[in-house]
Amino acid sequence: MRRSVLDNWIQQKEEIAELNRASIEEMQLKKINALFARVKEKSAYYSYLPGGMDSLADMQAVALLSERQLTANHRQMLLLSQSRVEKVITMYSSATTGQAKRLFFSEEDIEKTVDFFACGLREIATEGDRCLVWMPANAEHSVGALIARALERINVAVFSCSLDETFDALACLVEEKKINCAVAMPFKMLSLMRYADKIGKSLPLKSVLISADSAPPFLKKELDERFSLHVIEHYGLSESGLGGAVECGDKSGMHIRENDLLIEITDEKGNWVRDGQEGEIVLTTLCHEAMPLIRYRTGDKGKISAQACACGSTLKKLQNVRREAVSNEMSPLDAVLFTRDGVLDYRVARQEKRVTIDIVLTDKADREVIEKELEYVILQKGWGVNIEIHWHTEKWRRHAPYYTAKRKIMTE
Repeated sequence: MRRSVLDNWIQQKEEIAELNRASIEEMQLKKINALFARVKEKSAYYSYLPGGMDSLADMQAVALLSERQLTANHRQMLLLSQSRVEKVITMYSSATTGQAKRLFFSEEDIEKTVDFFACGLREIATEGDRCLVWMPANAEHSVGALIARALERINVAVFSCSLDETFDALACLVEEKKINCAVAMPFKMLSLMRYADKIGKSLPLKSVLISADSAPPFLKKELDERFSLHVIEHYGLSESGLGGAVECGDKSGMHIRENDLLIEITDEKGNWVRDGQEGEIVLTTLCHEAMPLIRYRTGDKGKISAQACACGSTLKKLQNVRREAVSNEMSPLDAVLFTRDGVLDYRVARQEKRVTIDIVLTDKADREVIEKELEYVILQKGWGVNIEIHWHTEKWRRHAPYYTAKRKIMTE
């Protein structure tokens, strides 16, 4: 098994003679102290920060940054003039009503993301491969566009596809263009493979990098064992600059981009938990030029592996990541529906106490059992008491994915 591709990349980028835990943590401590000095100089918002730290463990004494604080103070946290901002991501916060949080990125910040993507994508693609990019790509600096730039940098042919394309059109594209690898959201990839299998197409896909949504074990197992795909998982979020951590061939966790990010696993008070113990993922962007974040509470849960990776990497590994915003809503429904082979896609909508679920089937299913299980989940969650389930079995050959962005319960 080869070592994680991130090890050599970080060693070369940082000009480290020997990459080990001591050299990684020394590098991170220097970057944190330089970051503190820079943000304190350029923004009054960061006046609460200490002048410096003697060890990484001192980070536990630094105040956590909440989503609410980010939403209220994002303009004060911008360190550059607006003229140097290349990309702005606007998101409506779950912590406030009607307010948006904004993240600012410079061209240098974007270049760091592309460079990381080009490295991480080597886990699924090599020069001469042909890759499907099935991610949002409707803007110059969208995640799909940055992935395409990264693939071109490693001499891989790119085939970008709209998120609202039908599964049939996608299967035909993959077959006709002899596409052998893909970057996609997990459940969209599962649906595509199930669709192709149902209509008798043997797609030439050999590997896939999945990201931007939760990827439960049953999904990865089906893609691997049933469809013989080499599945690599990536964790990133808008606040990290999209890139974050990526699996190696051992597939026992995602190695962290430790030259650009400090990821802590903490309890509710911001104290570190032991390696192997679950907690909240707290993020510090060590090198962002426009708007660095310091000890940002992502709301996601996970743990740092307590065991060294079999690939020989010295980088820390994230394991059992749960994207809480998605997991709390969709995961119980995924466990009921996507564990059934005949389910191609579904969506959920809520209005007051009424919940409507549309389910696309390619095969017969025990609808009575499924309905009872769905009703149990919905009632336990307190989402509603009036439940409508609509089964769609006729038009699945012309079906396009219900969700063209992150999956969530829609409000009518």
